[in-house]
Amino acid sequence: MTGGNAVIYNAITGTCVSANIRSFLGVEDLKRFISQQLMIPIDQCFILLPYGVKLKKASFLNCRRQPERAEFYVFDRRLFSFAQDPSSVGGGVDSQQLEALLDTVTRSNNVTLIKPVTSPLLEIANVTSNLDHRKITSLLTTNMGWLSALEIDAHYFYSIIHSTISEMRNIFQCLTICTQYLKLYCYDIEKLHDSNVEFLNQITKDSSVHRWRKVFEEVLKNLNTVNDEKEERLSDFLSVEDLESHSSNFLATNKLITSKLQLLKGQIDESIDKRQHISTKLQSLKSQFEEPASNYEMESHMMERFDEMIYDLKKSTRETLEMGSDEFSPELLTTISQKILKDKNSVIPKLFTVAQSLYLQADELLAKKRLLQEQVIYVLSQTAFVQFHILGIKRALLKDCNQQLESLQELELRLSQVEDFPIFYGLRLIEQLRRYNWFGQVEKLDRSMRQEFQAIGETEEKYRRRWDEAFGQLALISNMTNADLIGFKDFPTSNSKRCSSSELAATVVTTESIERYLVQLSQRGVAADSIALLKKNLVSANRISILSNQSSNFTFLDWNNGKPGESDVIKGYQVRIRKLEALLHDSKFSNINAWPSGVINNTMVTAFGNNASPVNTKINMLLSGEKETSSYIQEDSAKEIARLKRELGNQKEETALFREESKKMRTQLVDLEDEGNAYHETLEALNQEISKLTLEREQKKLAQDELLIKIKGETESVSKLNTALVNELDSWKDKCGKLSELNDGLSVRIAHQEDTSKKEKLSLEGKLLELREELASLKSANEALVSDQISLKSSNGGDWLKAFNNEMQSKLFEIFSSDVYILENIGLLLSQLDESHFQITRVKGLRKGQVQSELDESTFESKALPISIKSNVFQAVKSAHEASVLSGDADSQKEFLASIDKLFENGLYEASVIKRFKDIEALAKKLTKENKFKRGLLETYQREKITIRNFQVGDMALFLPTQDVPDSVTSSVSSLTSSFSSVDLSTPPPLGANSSHAANSHSKGKKLIDGTRPWAAFTAFDDSTRYLLRDNEKFTLDRDWFVGKITSVERSAPSETSPGTYKLPKGTNWVQVTADFVTAKNF
Repeated sequence: MTGGNAVIYNAITGTCVSANIRSFLGVEDLKRFISQQLMIPIDQCFILLPYGVKLKKASFLNCRRQPERAEFYVFDRRLFSFAQDPSSVGGGVDSQQLEALLDTVTRSNNVTLIKPVTSPLLEIANVTSNLDHRKITSLLTTNMGWLSALEIDAHYFYSIIHSTISEMRNIFQCLTICTQYLKLYCYDIEKLHDSNVEFLNQITKDSSVHRWRKVFEEVLKNLNTVNDEKEERLSDFLSVEDLESHSSNFLATNKLITSKLQLLKGQIDESIDKRQHISTKLQSLKSQFEEPASNYEMESHMMERFDEMIYDLKKSTRETLEMGSDEFSPELLTTISQKILKDKNSVIPKLFTVAQSLYLQADELLAKKRLLQEQVIYVLSQTAFVQFHILGIKRALLKDCNQQLESLQELELRLSQVEDFPIFYGLRLIEQLRRYNWFGQVEKLDRSMRQEFQAIGETEEKYRRRWDEAFGQLALISNMTNADLIGFKDFPTSNSKRCSSSELAATVVTTESIERYLVQLSQRGVAADSIALLKKNLVSANRISILSNQSSNFTFLDWNNGKPGESDVIKGYQVRIRKLEALLHDSKFSNINAWPSGVINNTMVTAFGNNASPVNTKINMLLSGEKETSSYIQEDSAKEIARLKRELGNQKEETALFREESKKMRTQLVDLEDEGNAYHETLEALNQEISKLTLEREQKKLAQDELLIKIKGETESVSKLNTALVNELDSWKDKCGKLSELNDGLSVRIAHQEDTSKKEKLSLEGKLLELREELASLKSANEALVSDQISLKSSNGGDWLKAFNNEMQSKLFEIFSSDVYILENIGLLLSQLDESHFQITRVKGLRKGQVQSELDESTFESKALPISIKSNVFQAVKSAHEASVLSGDADSQKEFLASIDKLFENGLYEASVIKRFKDIEALAKKLTKENKFKRGLLETYQREKITIRNFQVGDMALFLPTQDVPDSVTSSVSSLTSSFSSVDLSTPPPLGANSSHAANSHSKGKKLIDGTRPWAAFTAFDDSTRYLLRDNEKFTLDRDWFVGKITSVERSAPSETSPGTYKLPKGTNWVQVTADFVTAKNF
């Protein structure tokens, strides 16, 4: 896929849709597209991104910008409608509601499979009989259509198998994303809880709730106020009752919020257990429903072989169909019939078996997917329950806990004021001092400004008076007044409402009193840093200065460092420099000699008329006045410049100090930035490590849970085994007790038997002596007798044993022959495996040519056996038997007996016969089942068959309207036969058939000759008998044929009625029948 493409997964059906994400301008456009493609209402769409991130506008824009392929996992919100506790036993969801919901959300993806049907060739019993070109073409064309349909079905089933496996895999992927979403959602709540706990720990760790009483009693009550205030001690500013109330409220609130957070922590742990249960359930579902592709490799091989067989069969069929009728020779017909028979018996059943197997696999997978979808709804219901549970925790944290933490923080601030109150009081004193100093400088500046304004006004008044004396004539042409000078004199007036410094001095503390207060703080153990801060602010308050300028710019205190800002000092210097430049400019402008050469300098013409004094004289007067004024101004300017230079030097020193401090601060700032970057990197590494450890912890916890479950199962099994062993031990104890009692009884009986046996032994020893004496006498008599018998038996004993041995060998050979004969009669052949072993194998066609007679074991004739027994082993054993009988040698007899023994060793004969009879029994059951099916099919055919000759009551017959037969004498019997038996079933009868239906209302057997036609049963192979329907108007109206069941038969000859009634040839018999209606076809 290209970079702009996206894949959209349906979480319940597993289907996926590809789309170009750049085609959508916003999230709403994407939702509308998803609603149309996946058939989910737009308000029910719930979309997730990988790793469980919920789709929002910002994340959607990021997906559009990213080059990688975007993935969207869509859930129907209706799937979360059943909230179910994961830890509950048994399902709380109604199965009917679940089925209805599943049908609703999967309606557009339901698949219905149609079972493949068998080939038409398999329905024909004897497919190769009477084959010609037309029949072959019909059979092959029909079978060709079946092959195409079967091929389409097989490929469809195969695609269903693979698509279903892929969809099930997609469903599991969507479930995994949903569990990740739930994990992220719960993780945010866990972080919120941890932040609340951390904030609570920060408040309670160094809380003032346990220290304020000590500070209040030991510090505030021992610190005196300054400047004779009405509160003599610092403790008088605070209310003990309020502080006690704040303290008790703090402790109660702390206890309440601690218990609340602990309760919420337990609920969070419970939600974690529920999520773990969901994860375990998901893993079990994967192991139960996930189907690897390797399990269906056999289906792939089957499809390859299926395609090859289909291709070969279609190819051979097309070649046969392309032949013309003139190309079919008898030899070719034989070949084609053999090919059709072979395809019917081998290829077509295999193809059908493959298609049937694929159908069963596809149907099984669809059923399995349905079960998986039901389980998915259960899992999503459990997910909804956990989300509702964690949402309640979130509301409690945001509403109740936050309010309680804010109130706790406010109470802590009020209690901490007790400990910080000495510092606050010191800052207040320093602020009073600073304001007093500021007001004193303001008064000084006011006085100096009023003096300067007064001097400037007087100088200007003198100058104007002298100018008026010198240039008074100008008043005629210039209307100048002294109103501005009057206004200037009235400007710097003092404010009557302003307090004087003497009035403020009574209420303001001095530097010495503040220093004494600082000494008190140091004696009471106040922190040195706090005292240093107060001293620094005291120095800043004493060094405060204000400057007046045209812009009314003033310096201010920097409470962070106690010194004026560097930029403000520089601005003050710039303002002062501009002021000095303005003064120099005014002084230069007032000096007329400094003006450039022009009309006034070196001129000989008076500027004003004869009555005016010369210009040069007036200029000299002006210059003299200007010199006095400029000298006065220069003196003031020199003083001001000197003062400014001193202040500038002081400010330069302070600026240098500020610059040094600024450099230090910048260095510290760089160090802090480096430390911050290092801290951020360390924090990121720690976060990664924490996430890794969290994952490992969850995996270990999952493994531990599985191990715990396994241990519990093993413990239960061990406990059961232990219980069984204990019970068995008790039984053995009982048996041992019984055995001990029995042993005691036996010991008593043994002692009694020993006594009895001793007595019997003595008596037997006496008898033994007597018997020995008798034995000695008997031995002597026996020796004499034996010598006599040996002499008698030596003559005839050898002949008897030899005859008995030959008879036994003959009987053994007869038994061996009968066994081999039995084996061959049940299709088993005895053969030689090696020199010391025989084998019995199944051989088809072994019984052909044998005499079909029952084996009579008592009257078996061994002479007839060699003709029918085909085993080579039998011939060899027979030769060995004959040799042993003829020779009488012991070795040949042993060899014969060894051959006989090979048949019966290790149960070879018995196992082979039993196995053969089991096979025959299984085959008989199969044949019985097939015969039962064929018998039912035959009965169905018997019920549905249509008789075409020799009609009897109960036969089914096809009734047709007879055709018109001309009355000409030249009409042949064949034409009459054609009128009854040769009827075109696919075309309606000619006109006039309807008129015949109206004339059938006469009496029994009466037919009109005025254009009506009778109805007759369709016959074949019988030209001498006609079966005419009687009372047919209720069946034949508006029909061209019908099938009826004959209920009565009445035979007649042509002489019985008028011979022209039915226009039958002479000698033709006709039969009137009645029938019950079965089925028919209308015109």
